[in-house]
Amino acid sequence: MPSRPISEGLFTWPVPASPARPLLYGTRCAACGAVTLPADAGRLRVEGRLYDVDLKDLRFGMEFEVVVRPFRVAEDGTVVYTFGFAPSPGDGRW
Repeated sequence: MPSRPISEGLFTWPVPASPARPLLYGTRCAACGAVTLPADAGRLRVEGRLYDVDLKDLRFGMEFEVVVRPFRVAEDGTVVYTFGFAPSPGDGRW
């Protein structure tokens, strides 16, 4: 079945094979470590669904990783994927 991301240019596609994970596109400054993500008109808000965690288990400072999950099936049968966030397995806080 064909597949595609919900929007081009948000995360790596096709999703790399395990154990590699999908990545949001962005760059890290070698001098200061600041991370820059693609943004429209210089503004950025990263929002995504949370997966694999109950609301009662959320804590400030938890580490999350980008995950890609099916979002819907288009009329032509193409599976449309979106990104979200899931707790990092090594976080130890959940």
